[in-house]
Amino acid sequence: MHNYSVQSHTSPVPSPTSVARPSGVRMRRVLQQAPPEGDIFQAAASGDRDWLLLSLRNVSCPKQTDKQGLSLLHVAAMHGHLGCLKLLLESCGAGGDVNGSCPPRPEAHTHGGAHTALDLARVWGHRAIARFLKDSMWQEENQRQVERHNELLKLRQTLVRIHQQMQDETKVARQAISEQRVEEWARLKGLPLPQPAPKKHPVPRLHPPLHC
Repeated sequence: MHNYSVQSHTSPVPSPTSVARPSGVRMRRVLQQAPPEGDIFQAAASGDRDWLLLSLRNVSCPKQTDKQGLSLLHVAAMHGHLGCLKLLLESCGAGGDVNGSCPPRPEAHTHGGAHTALDLARVWGHRAIARFLKDSMWQEENQRQVERHNELLKLRQTLVRIHQQMQDETKVARQAISEQRVEEWARLKGLPLPQPAPKKHPVPRLHPPLHC
């Protein structure tokens, strides 16, 4: 079990920010020796942006989860670290989906179901974190709606273009069939073939003379 794991509400609430931060040479040694997944989750739990940013650069899959099914967003939200949350969301979604869920937590006291980072922030009373995550979830949902609207608009334009193209092709085909029938009828009657109608050229528009 990781050092950043949170105890149940049945016991006194511990301080989630009590995770110690390595400094100087010790931090570099930890980054070299500790497993990447353990280091990056410890960084998210400590609330140290510099440590977390450095850890993000040393892992190949920042969207991984720990043994308890927690993502980096879950850990940062559970410990009340707004700076780490912003860093995770700004780093190309490094921390995962803001709507992502983890397995049910015993301290949540809810009837089944998985929990989002917002749920854990509310459980531990981090109101600023909860407001930030709620706003982020709204923005993400709004962005998805905009993208969906744009996709539907592009699909509609494509269907209109295909429909117009099919109409033009049908019109050309009908015109060709009509001309072919007229030619066959003229040959059958011994009549000269009808000449194609001359193309109409646009008449230049004459401008009235200017009076000085």
